[in-house]
Amino acid sequence: MGRLYGFNLGNWYSQSDFTPVADLGFNFIRLPIDYSFFEVEPYRYDEVRLCLVDRAISTATKHGLHVLLDLHGAPGYAIGKQDYSLWTDGEKRKRTREIWKYLARRYRDYGEELSFGRPVGRAGIPAGDKGLQAKVSWRSGSGGTGKGVFKRLVHEVQGSARG
Repeated sequence: MGRLYGFNLGNWYSQSDFTPVADLGFNFIRLPIDYSFFEVEPYRYDEVRLCLVDRAISTATKHGLHVLLDLHGAPGYAIGKQDYSLWTDGEKRKRTREIWKYLARRYRDYGEELSFGRPVGRAGIPAGDKGLQAKVSWRSGSGGTGKGVFKRLVHEVQGSARG
């Protein structure tokens, strides 16, 4: 993969948005998605809504754009919302792993044209919650023992998506 010149799509875009992006010389887009858009109940996904994601990826790649699929919202975590239970709830982490596994299988045929962002973007947590910050930290937990929940989740998602 050569050098990427990116364009960040917002949550609302149309199929016609990909032509000017490519015409301006960009070769990369970040496509944000939120699990609540397509998960109708735990472990069950709405095919009609996922077809919209399919079409966006297909259209982008036809325009020569590499797509970074970026999960902005997962069970127990969403950018801009005050729910951080993903970091303390094992069932929500399991659902997040399963969502990524499902998406990895669904889009595996795109090969080098598609990549996946971190499981939930950046691990944003309230600045005042030092206990949760320490638990979620990318670095090892207190005293240098154990990995932070965020790092563990990243590794679990990568492993489940590859397997």
